[in-house]
Amino acid sequence: MATTPRTEINAVRGDDENYDITLEDSAGVATDITSATIALTVKKEPTDVTALLSNAGAIVDAVNGQFRVSISGAEWDNLPAGKYHYDVQVTFVSGDIFTALLGKLIVDQDITI
Repeated sequence: MATTPRTEINAVRGDDENYDITLEDSAGVATDITSATIALTVKKEPTDVTALLSNAGAIVDAVNGQFRVSISGAEWDNLPAGKYHYDVQVTFVSGDIFTALLGKLIVDQDITI
């Protein structure tokens, strides 16, 4: 498996956000994610016990390692404008867990209400 990319995501509160991700090994070859589960977790601090948001991802093309994680406009209610930490984890049918993305989520206040 490739190393986990650290990625800062900027989002506007209240917007529908979709993130398409392809999981590849260190050689750039797609990782088969057939029967895997995908989880997006957002917390104020990485060590917090309770997540502010936890969403399941959707597999788009399992053989080619493609999946999507989303945050709908209504789900921003628990995330006021500010800085958060997130990760996206893939749990394979074998039980192995891989963190596909990790980083900061910067949420900007929407202007038009």
